[in-house]
Amino acid sequence: MPVGRLNMPALLYGSVGLLLSYALHWIGMFKRVDALLLESMSNPFFHEGVAAQPTMLSVMVVAGVFCYGIAFAVLDSPSVWRRVLLGITAMILTVAMVPTFAVWSIYFSPFVQLVGVFWSWFCVVIYTQHHRMPCDSIYSKIDISQPDAELIPPLDQSPEEPNTLTKTDRVLDKTVKVEKGLSLKDKGKPKSQL
Repeated sequence: MPVGRLNMPALLYGSVGLLLSYALHWIGMFKRVDALLLESMSNPFFHEGVAAQPTMLSVMVVAGVFCYGIAFAVLDSPSVWRRVLLGITAMILTVAMVPTFAVWSIYFSPFVQLVGVFWSWFCVVIYTQHHRMPCDSIYSKIDISQPDAELIPPLDQSPEEPNTLTKTDRVLDKTVKVEKGLSLKDKGKPKSQL
């Protein structure tokens, strides 16, 4: 698996989610469900009449923060269950903004943000399934008994450079020199007992 990056994929997939959600809003995909949600909320929340609605610019700014935020957060999370939990939490928080804004008589349509967050999250999760992320290498179990195992280059070394650190793995800012044929159990024993 190739080593994944954080910045460019997060910007790319955050932008894809944001542009998709804006395009769907622009073609009017959310108008009918928006009207149904506003009608269902007008009786319990908006007694005074028409609720105020945020401008499209503010909706897109919030969607951008959500899309880029979920992309960066998922790419920097080390395991699949954390990535799934982040996606579910972000979608729940997006939906929770509707009644929160309704307290101040503002109708906040969640559909632009939901589509953007879901699509950014989905793309980033697919990316992390096909790449080994730097955060995965920090928390992975290292099998030092395999002398010919493929090593992940250290985080401060670009993948184009050859790995000059022979049989060395980085674990939480500690460098452990791996001797050929020795395991962690054999480290304390003198070589004569091996």
